[in-house]
Amino acid sequence: MQPQDQRARRLAVAEAICGQLGERPNAPSRRVLRALYAGGRPLKAYDLMHDLSSGGRAAAPPTVYRALKVLIDAGLAHRVESLNAFIACRFPGQDHLAGFHVCESCGSAEEFQLSNPPPEVAEPGPARLIFEVLRYCQACGDPARSPTAGRAV
Repeated sequence: MQPQDQRARRLAVAEAICGQLGERPNAPSRRVLRALYAGGRPLKAYDLMHDLSSGGRAAAPPTVYRALKVLIDAGLAHRVESLNAFIACRFPGQDHLAGFHVCESCGSAEEFQLSNPPPEVAEPGPARLIFEVLRYCQACGDPARSPTAGRAV
């Protein structure tokens, strides 16, 4: 499947999810979601402001943050706390708690579903669960395990 076809399918799924929630994503939310899908990596709000620019002017911060709130509330995007960045949800429409493997070198992040969360998460109230595993991705490799680790250059 072509990446563009995959993005179009993901956008259609996002529209359907919003419809089930009685929401209709506005134009900025759609543009932010497209940017998150196209980026394929966590994007900072500043990056999104630039991506949503038109006529040589960056999008206003409140526009981007409102769009992100709509997407997060709909379960279509997540905030990766350690990077202060945002990423499209890998499991839209599935009720889940998200965790992330975050690369300490390149800043990539991969979402995974948490199973058996602590009971406090199910209790009503202002609790938030943040689960991020900081490690090196396969592409970057762990420099501590490199055959040249510890050698003076």
